[in-house]
Amino acid sequence: MQADEVRSTGDVDVVSLRTAFKPLKDAAPWARYGFEFVFDRRRYVKLRHVEGQVDVDINLATRVARLLSEPTTVDLRDLAVPFTSPAAIAFAKLRTQRQDWTHDPARRLQDRADLIRLVRNHPQIVERMRHDEGVTDEMRSVLADVARVAAAGARRRGSGERGSGAPQTGSGEGSAPP
Repeated sequence: MQADEVRSTGDVDVVSLRTAFKPLKDAAPWARYGFEFVFDRRRYVKLRHVEGQVDVDINLATRVARLLSEPTTVDLRDLAVPFTSPAAIAFAKLRTQRQDWTHDPARRLQDRADLIRLVRNHPQIVERMRHDEGVTDEMRSVLADVARVAAAGARRRGSGERGSGAPQTGSGEGSAPP
């Protein structure tokens, strides 16, 4: 929905607030859909589809509540489903590019590739993020580099050259498409 290319992934990410998630947790409807409850670590809940072995990571931290603002709504079989907006996803991906981010370097590289694709497909979010009070100077520098790479990739695509302009992370699950 947010990119022009499909990238394989091993999980589904969901954002909710703890108070909104509590009634769902109490009702525990997931078993009837083939999911098992794996754990609840206060700000992070994991479900797993037993047959498909697909994880559903539910982030309940208030620091990610921003991802719930200004959703993009898509009608799926007469049900309006809110999805995180491209700008909110881009902000989350941009946060992972900070030097103090401690997560897996391979995921960090994948987040940068995702950010480049988002900026290429939604260039209007660059100006919006430049003026966002939550974006640090370090993040603005990364954003400028990402915007430059995204624009170069868009120019190559427009001229018929192959390549996304995003760094490639190799082969295997979670890697960017060739």
